[in-house]
Amino acid sequence: MASPAVSQSQKIYQHYEQIWFQYFNQTRISNKWGLWFDAGYRTKDDLVKGTSTLLARVGAIYYVNSNTRLMGGYAFFNAYPLEANIDIAQPEHRLWQQVQFQTNYPKLTMTNSIRFEQRWRQKIIPPDRYNDAFNFNYRLRFGINLQYPLRHKKNEAGDFSLVVGDEVMLNFGKQIVYNYLDQNRLFGGFRYYFNPENSLMMLYMNSYSQTNVQALYRVFNVVRVSYFHNMDFRKKSQNERESGKEINLTH
Repeated sequence: MASPAVSQSQKIYQHYEQIWFQYFNQTRISNKWGLWFDAGYRTKDDLVKGTSTLLARVGAIYYVNSNTRLMGGYAFFNAYPLEANIDIAQPEHRLWQQVQFQTNYPKLTMTNSIRFEQRWRQKIIPPDRYNDAFNFNYRLRFGINLQYPLRHKKNEAGDFSLVVGDEVMLNFGKQIVYNYLDQNRLFGGFRYYFNPENSLMMLYMNSYSQTNVQALYRVFNVVRVSYFHNMDFRKKSQNERESGKEINLTH
């Protein structure tokens, strides 16, 4: 439940508890090219109260090599603002580009990512009217994800892995005044592999967010439930897939 609290420095913190459900699909169509799709639903507060966000994201993947890939595409978000005086969802159109690196150790897998986003969010006239104009800003996201198998080999059927990571998001652009630090997401949890192509991840995430209102901050305690589905349509003779080579996003 949202509960503002004022610290000695007069910063105001609002606290929320949410659940995020998300489906991720990575489809390999050749040795060099693939497709990306993910969709999600997020609750608003008290874990099961209301709707916060609906989202869908599509993109193309270029495989530089087995451990490095370039990605880019389009995303649509329909978010219900947390402000009490707004009664409609705020549409957002987003372009995104990303580079992702994976480093494989004997057991540990480390994934680093850098994502650049261009965001257009429709302006709202409270409580329930849209403005024809859009707010625009850029955002940079830096992520690190560590995965360690607790039994069996990496990414094989029955593998149960420990997952920890962090992602920092920075805003910039003419319309950014106070919230240069958009978010910091620290997470940890477990991932279970039904087989190398299908896995389920359950995480706890703490997200610290700076708003565009001076001295107002938000803290999100989130349960994240994500299903990962890897597909490969390369011919068998061309298929060079190895365990641990499929990199998945966690955000």
